[in-house]
Amino acid sequence: MDDTGTTKSISAKQTKKAKTNRLTPVGSTEGITLDMHSGKLHAEFLLAFKSVLHLSSSNIHLVVFTNDLGKQTIQDDIMTPLIEGLEKARALNRTHRYVCWTPVVIQPALVRKYIRTMGFRLWTPRWALVKPFAYSLLPPYIDWVLQLDTDVILASDILELWNLRLRFNSSQAVGGAQEIAYIQGAKKLANRGINVPDMSGLNSGVVLYSAHRLQALNFSHTLVLKANLRRYPTWGDPEKVDPEKYRQLDQDLYNTVLSAFPQLKYTIPLKWNLQGCGGYNRQQVLREGVGLYHFNCLRRQIDDWRTVKVLRRRLTSITLEQSVTTRFASEVYNYY
Repeated sequence: MDDTGTTKSISAKQTKKAKTNRLTPVGSTEGITLDMHSGKLHAEFLLAFKSVLHLSSSNIHLVVFTNDLGKQTIQDDIMTPLIEGLEKARALNRTHRYVCWTPVVIQPALVRKYIRTMGFRLWTPRWALVKPFAYSLLPPYIDWVLQLDTDVILASDILELWNLRLRFNSSQAVGGAQEIAYIQGAKKLANRGINVPDMSGLNSGVVLYSAHRLQALNFSHTLVLKANLRRYPTWGDPEKVDPEKYRQLDQDLYNTVLSAFPQLKYTIPLKWNLQGCGGYNRQQVLREGVGLYHFNCLRRQIDDWRTVKVLRRRLTSITLEQSVTTRFASEVYNYY
């Protein structure tokens, strides 16, 4: 989220008999929830959303974490035209897919209260802290959640990533791919005495979790405080975190908990979070297959890859309705 009150991430989840504004998916919905950022990230969000729709044949259930203005904007500019277009496409037998959505309005006071209660400081925009406790705001019928930042583009069917939830054991609650660190930047922070605890942890741009398991653990409150004391025993305050250890807020929070309680963590293959910070052998990476590109960091090797340029050009050229009613040819995203 930014200060306009709209979040910067996407998530996906399993639903049971979900109530929707006009459409009811058949059976259990294999879907995606999106936390949309408005303004400057509007185009980024649309590109990510279209990549999800275009490379999968699954039904989509969209849950949007936003403010009142964002809710109205999403309804008017995105969801109403998309749903109406799909109704026409189904009537013409061009698709059998459904897309529905549920808005969750978050008031700034809720985020401020969480920051105050836990003792965080605002090293990054306060809305970044919505992601770790978003599970507590979801309707009770939602269990599994796939949460994605908007600066991503899918290169494969998201259903494969979604199905990794079936590999979790009974203790695992949160899955993520390895952080691909910007080493020079991390060293600069370390030289200034700034802790970077997530260098060996997960990258929070792609997180797969069970909302029900996190609720049972009270993940964002009780478990964070326990993990903070376990990781930093000299801190001594059982009711507040050490804010110096959470400069990247949501990512540091996830990794502090998962390093203190490693039995909760499931490791997602790196192909599902190919990060812009990394340096790669392009041909080897593409031969092995890419599931998702994550455009974090400012200087990115992946921006120059032909496959990425083709993906961007294709997704930019199609409408949201076309992204649901057509599919990529496999050759489009296999260029070395």
